[in-house]
Amino acid sequence: MLTFWAAEIAAVWAGLAAFVLRMDWAALTVGFCTGMIATRRVAPLAGSGLLTLFLALAIWYSGAPFTVAIAGTFAYRAMTLWLPMPFSLAALPALRRLGKQAVPPRAGESGDSARALA
Repeated sequence: MLTFWAAEIAAVWAGLAAFVLRMDWAALTVGFCTGMIATRRVAPLAGSGLLTLFLALAIWYSGAPFTVAIAGTFAYRAMTLWLPMPFSLAALPALRRLGKQAVPPRAGESGDSARALA
């Protein structure tokens, strides 16, 4: 988990750096952690829109200019959500094949009906 959160903070830093802001790591970490107190895993519909707004406001409050905080947070979302999307979509057929191979038929069911349920 430490690697995951360090990579998330590095992505936010890179998003802000794209708009020529070199923010102090301590201030950025405090701003990022403050913005992520309510994680997107517990908010309705993943809550990414509202929580991204909170993240931008927390980074702004930590010392970044408002427009750079908004643009940097948008760049962070693009890096962490939209850039991996083509690779994820390309991997779907292989993952579906693996899923069909891994599901054994239940007792009393034929293989065809078990695959239809999966």
